Amino acid sequence: VRSAGVVLKGMMEHMMRKLSMSAEVKAEQPAVDDPTKRSVLSEPITDGDAGIDGYFDRVKTVLVDEHGATELPDGTIIEDRSGIQELFADSRSFAKHVFLPEEHCSRIFEYGDDESLSVVRGITTIKLHTDPFRIEMWNTTQPGRMAAEIEIKLVKPFVEKVLKFMQDEM
Repeated sequence: VRSAGVVLKGMMEHMMRKLSMSAEVKAEQPAVDDPTKRSVLSEPITDGDAGIDGYFDRVKTVLVDEHGATELPDGTIIEDRSGIQELFADSRSFAKHVFLPEEHCSRIFEYGDDESLSVVRGITTIKLHTDPFRIEMWNTTQPGRMAAEIEIKLVKPFVEKVLKFMQDEM
């Protein structure tokens, strides 16, 4: 399932701020290469250190220096996103960033709480476009059932509130 909603929009806006880029970002936009699909898409970027050249190197610097991620010898970045996940649930979350500069693309393989990085739960793709310089992002969730501890921690408070509301109304 492809998604391009407000969470991805927030992720893109966060990284653009870190890179001193201030173009507007919109969720649920027609994809650049296939308008039948949806993406998060920036308006043309003209400020900051705009442009494809060196973009991924700047992103790597932010991930390592500010997010505490680890760069491997092949240029891949491993990120423990537990601090970010704690906004939603008290759980661990891991991601692997793979950069494909020759394709003007990077992919973030998301593993949820799988510290061994063996079961991919979703892949976020970031595509850079030229003329004008824009950033496009979307996530593809891997098929499967999600019933791990992280989902329980995300859903349980909501379900408990609904049940309490229903009890109070009866």
